[in-house]
Amino acid sequence: MSRNLISFGDYKKFREQRQHSGTKSEDCLEEARIRAIYTDLFGLVQETERLVKVLGNGAQRELAAAVANNKITDQESLFRLSKTYERLSWRLHGQLRYMTHGAQKK
Repeated sequence: MSRNLISFGDYKKFREQRQHSGTKSEDCLEEARIRAIYTDLFGLVQETERLVKVLGNGAQRELAAAVANNKITDQESLFRLSKTYERLSWRLHGQLRYMTHGAQKK
């Protein structure tokens, strides 16, 4: 019967090895998730920059005229879109500042 039992030290070593192997794979998954988030964030900034340029090149005036004539959407929907974007962009701005300050401390 004593042959089937392992010592507490061996059990602890096996348990730590099992936890470390699980942690490595979890770390890889977490790193891949974080890289994907950064890629999405970078893409969002690039898309925002593109839209700012397009709207600055005259599309802003055309879009405003189309909304005024109810061709694309109504003014209330555009107003809600504007307020939603403003709220979310300020929230994202705060999150980016938090990350930037956290990175500077290290």
